[in-house]
Amino acid sequence: MNGEANGPLKGIKVLDWTMWQFGPVASSMLGTVAHHVTNILDKTGAANRTEAAAYAAHHGLVSR
Repeated sequence: MNGEANGPLKGIKVLDWTMWQFGPVASSMLGTVAHHVTNILDKTGAANRTEAAAYAAHHGLVSR
C-alpha cells in the first residue's frame, strides 16, 4: 500500500491519541467498518452507501 486512502474514508485522517482499552478498540472498529463498507461497495459496484442500500433493497437483501 502506498499510504493513499481509497473508498469511503478517502481524504479523512483519523488520529488515535487514546490510551487504555476503549479508545484503541474504537479506532480498530472504525478501521474494520471502513474495510467492510469498501468491500460491499466493490462487490455491488456502488459508488456510495446510498447506492449500496438501493442495490440491497432492489435485490431483496433487506426488508422494507
